[in-house]
Parts: sequence; structure tokens; C-alpha cells
Amino acid sequence: MPTYEQVACCLRERIAGRSPARLTVAGFLEAAVLVPLVRRAEGPTLLFTRRSETVPTHRGQVAFPGGGREPGEAATLAALREAFEEICLEASSVEIVGEMDDRPSISGFVVTPVVGLVENPPARFVPQESEVEEIFEVPVARLLEPGCVTQRWRDASEMPPGAPVDALLGLAGRFAEFDPAGRRIRIYLYDAGLGPERVVWGLTGYIVKELLDCLRGGGAG
Repeated sequence: MPTYEQVACCLRERIAGRSPARLTVAGFLEAAVLVPLVRRAEGPTLLFTRRSETVPTHRGQVAFPGGGREPGEAATLAALREAFEEICLEASSVEIVGEMDDRPSISGFVVTPVVGLVENPPARFVPQESEVEEIFEVPVARLLEPGCVTQRWRDASEMPPGAPVDALLGLAGRFAEFDPAGRRIRIYLYDAGLGPERVVWGLTGYIVKELLDCLRGGGAG
């Protein structure tokens, strides 16, 4: 089981100071999410939220704290602002490690993941009720287990009405998960062992995979 110190050191070495790949897609808006690694006595965890049923997109799905960027707002500032708004995580409690590569979403956003270390977490995180149904954490050791993740292809017909499928499939040269010939996208599903409503997948699944690849010595190196 990796310790918090080991994981934090690895992320600092592999993410801090690197130049993340930037992405611009016509018609897509800019967004950012905070990827919070939390120090716990039993080992490091990743913090997730489950979105409420009243938000415009991805209702009830698992996500990292985050949202749209304001005009001219840097990704890191947006991620910290959204994390405070959604779960009351103070920016002063987060050590920003760096940014990961941009990722497009089926809701029409280009998302910048911002990795943050939370060495001294608050006594409790407080969800913003209008956006967040619940907050939960998953041990990094659990996510690293080979049997935790499964893969499957998601056909274009399964995607929400109005999803920018063609724009996404047009990025196949940059993202191996996109298959324009088959009009499908490969997704990763992480079973946190906390019930089907807390399965991590979609854009959040891609980010988790890249972070774990980094910890295993690949991907973000």
C-alpha cells in the first residue's frame, strides 16, 4: 500500500514543472477540475463528488470538484474556486502540484485537471447542496488494484442527445480512446466498492487513469 508521502513525492516529480498538452476545440468552453489527493491515517485517498440531480449536465455522476472557467481565469484558480464553492475546501489547504493534459468532454468542455495535495484536510467537507449530492473518498490503493478497473466501448448512440460526437471523434489522432471508424469511445470504469452509484467513469475515469499511470511510472512522466 503506497503511503501519502510516496504518492505525493511521485506526483511532484512527474507533474510539477512539466508542460501539459493544451487543447482547443471549436465551440467547446473552458473548464477546470481539482484532483484532490487527501492524506489519511490509513493511506492516501482521492476525493470525489457525486453530482446532484438538479445540475444541467452529468446528473448523479461521479466527478472531481470543478466547473467552467470565467473569462481570463487561469485553470488553477478556477479549480480552487470551484472546490471551495462545491465542498468548502480552502485554497490555503491545497498544495498545487501542477496541471495534467487537457481533456474534452461530451458536454462540450475542454477540461484542465489540476492536481492538488491536501495534507491537512478539514474535519469535514461541506457539499453545496444545489450541485453536490455527496462527497466521498476512495483509497489510492483500491484504485491501483488490477481488478478495480474495467473497459468497454461506448457507442455514439449511447451518448446524450446533442453531444458533440463528431467533434470528439475528430480528435482520434490525439486520444487513443476515440474510434471514428466504429463511431465509439472507449471508457474506463473504476469500481470503488461503494455501490453502483459511485462508479468512477467518463471524463473522471480518464483523469483517474492518467493519474494512476503517472504513479505507476508512465503516462505523465
